[in-house]
Amino acid sequence: MNYNLKYIPIVNAAAGVLSSRFVNRSRILAVDHLTITKVDPNDWDLVFVLCAETTFKIRPELDRLGDKVVLIHTSDEKGLEKYKSFFFPHWLFCVAAVNNLMYTIDEHAFLNKTQAKYSYNALVGRAKDPRTQLLTELDNKGLIDKGIISYHPGGHYGPNLKLDPSPYYSNVWEWEDHSIKNMYSTDINYAVKLDSTTRLLDGHFSSCLIPWKIINGSLVTVVSETDNYGSHSFLTEKTWKPFLSKHPAIFYATKNHEDFLESLGFEMYVKTNGDPAKVASIISDIERGGYKDYTLTDWRGIIIHNQSVANPMHWIYKLHSWLEENFIS
Repeated sequence: MNYNLKYIPIVNAAAGVLSSRFVNRSRILAVDHLTITKVDPNDWDLVFVLCAETTFKIRPELDRLGDKVVLIHTSDEKGLEKYKSFFFPHWLFCVAAVNNLMYTIDEHAFLNKTQAKYSYNALVGRAKDPRTQLLTELDNKGLIDKGIISYHPGGHYGPNLKLDPSPYYSNVWEWEDHSIKNMYSTDINYAVKLDSTTRLLDGHFSSCLIPWKIINGSLVTVVSETDNYGSHSFLTEKTWKPFLSKHPAIFYATKNHEDFLESLGFEMYVKTNGDPAKVASIISDIERGGYKDYTLTDWRGIIIHNQSVANPMHWIYKLHSWLEENFIS
């Protein structure tokens, strides 16, 4: 088994599984999206591509490798059925590796409302139009000051904005605000960084740290995923944090996001279908103390189930089984 990887450690779990399954197989290679361009398909029998990002940019390279390519991917996209492929949540392992995940459900504010300073947390990140739409809907229902929200301009690497997010900067946690930095400086499990792609000493991304103080001080987590457009679903560390920290989550991503999570075995408390007004409506209901058709016991069951499905060993076992069925003779 050979490797040419630059995206370590985010893909190292999958690489470890491959190395254990293809011992002494010299004509099998594993690459990532940064090194796939260097591969000559004539030199290899199989080329495993450990794709930590969406595959749209490397589709020509995947096609160039022909039937030699095996894609181990982390997003649900149109066209992947043409390749031998397996969904493997690389980001899940990156989050799990840098966090202490020993908290019990009873420690969370959702099941002990006296702990809750906020009804929700929404660590939104850099400005995008769909995220500004979410803040607008929350504002329309008078919910901005009911949550702990992060939002920063993102102009240093963000898309062109049609909506102006600046009206909300005085009401939310702006990443560079010194008072907010000081407030959370004692939370050693969370580092506030302007750029979420900052790497820690062990090579993991700082954005993969779970902000325990924020989570334990809010009833639910609003996950505003990287992608809000289209029919695909790209699962990043944002999705995996509430699952691993056993916190109730409301997803605000593409319409396919929740359906894809269900297809993987997760249970949804409620679906928003990517509608910011729906997210705000759910938050409003929770703020009033309503939980619709679910009791706290139901919530507990859903949290425990999702935490089990998100267990990294669950996915390592699935990858081993898939390789056994398709490539090991």
